[in-house]
Amino acid sequence: MHLLLIHQNFPGQFRDLGPAWLAMGHQITALGSAAAPTQANRWDGLTHLQYSVDGEDSPTDRQRGDAIATICRELQATESPPDLVLVHSGWGEARRLREVFPTTPLVVYPELWGSPEALGFGFDHHLKELTPPPGCFDEQNQLSADAINASDAAIVSCIAQYNSFPAPLQQQLTVLPEGLNIDEIMLDDPTHVQHTNPERGSISPDLYKSDQPLVTLVSRYLEPLRGLRLAFEAWPRIAAAVPDARLVVVGQQREGYGFAVDANENRSHLDTALSALPDSVDRNRIHVLEWIDHGDMLKLLRHSACHLALSYPYTLSWSVLEAMACGAPLISNYGSPIALEIIHNHNGLLIPFNEPEQLAESAISLLTNPALRTDLGDRAQRTAKERFDLSTSLNAYEQLFKRLLGLTTLQKPIIQGDQHLLD
Repeated sequence: MHLLLIHQNFPGQFRDLGPAWLAMGHQITALGSAAAPTQANRWDGLTHLQYSVDGEDSPTDRQRGDAIATICRELQATESPPDLVLVHSGWGEARRLREVFPTTPLVVYPELWGSPEALGFGFDHHLKELTPPPGCFDEQNQLSADAINASDAAIVSCIAQYNSFPAPLQQQLTVLPEGLNIDEIMLDDPTHVQHTNPERGSISPDLYKSDQPLVTLVSRYLEPLRGLRLAFEAWPRIAAAVPDARLVVVGQQREGYGFAVDANENRSHLDTALSALPDSVDRNRIHVLEWIDHGDMLKLLRHSACHLALSYPYTLSWSVLEAMACGAPLISNYGSPIALEIIHNHNGLLIPFNEPEQLAESAISLLTNPALRTDLGDRAQRTAKERFDLSTSLNAYEQLFKRLLGLTTLQKPIIQGDQHLLD
């Protein structure tokens, strides 16, 4: 079948799904404002279309919706129009798709129903003196509601994101992870990972010495939303208790998904966290890697003795699932997107978000107890395989596609918000 995939920053969540669908023989047209994805061998057969809005570096959702509608009308008029349209609704691309495709099944990805708590207000004690900007999520949530109501199916990637939506909209949602190729990630040789980009940086082999256990934190942006401040508040106690331990932080030093709270606009969240450390803390044991090769990141996660999967109640991070797939023992916090998949002391450890002392105690327990971290890491890996494997997601998508095209009578699955995975 012909799938039209629309994402402002394509491939987005189609990073693994797109190549897999191509390999299965589906015809794929991709549409976004970003350039075509690299690693051409993964994308053989892809038709990529790039839209732009003249004179606008940051188009409005209406401008994006209009630009997408213009291109989609041309696609609809071809000899091979799309059989299904899949679109991320967060930037407005879905606004006019039902108008252009009145009968074509439309699948939307609203991701999250925004709330002040998702940005840390009422969740992170450091923000207790601040108030969220009024209506900070109103426009985003309206885009989500409109897209869901216009769609034939609306998909979110985990139960926590499902739970963020109002009850009436939950009835229209399906929990379906994008999926990761867990077997490929589990391979010892990271060169097998097809996302590898040789233009990115690499990690010194000296980091992997057996006598220096690694505490890892990986996030697209280094910011409090993903636990950066909490990790650095806990680090002095961890470093004192385990003198050979090293903290490895991977991510970009730029404004991320949360609000910037530092009055000095020239100071990153990382700079703020580092400057708050006591002078007695050895900075040479802290390694900050902004932009590394994906294969190297997986190698780092395989060597992690303690992975910090901390977060506000926001969207689920791929790096957390990749850490689980690599067998890294996790510490997360109650209320994080992965927390509903973690059973404390079974496949990870859970702490309250605002308790750096508990984080330190949990990290020390992993760093000083190889048997515990092996046990938790193995179970985390099993959870990733059973809940987030690409093959499982592909099968679920095929069932969804057939249902939407009227090729099967299967109904949408009922999702329970309290689902957990047990041995």
